[in-house]
Amino acid sequence: MQVEIATPEAVLFSGEADSVSAIGAMGGMGILNNHTPLLSSLLEGRVRIDEKEFEIKKGFLKVSDNRIIIITEGVK
Repeated sequence: MQVEIATPEAVLFSGEADSVSAIGAMGGMGILNNHTPLLSSLLEGRVRIDEKEFEIKKGFLKVSDNRIIIITEGVK
């Protein structure tokens, strides 16, 4: 699936991934290929894309058609 993490200043990550995990408003979430569409706010914390980790500030995550877009205020 295609994943992108963006801040107002730059795109932090753009590429293919097998799994993504993040901390949403309702708790931790894991996303794999063919995940149902989802829109969630994100809390400050760690986003893991396969073996890469990013410490982000608050933001939003959208999943649709094997594409994940994470918009965040910035990184810690």
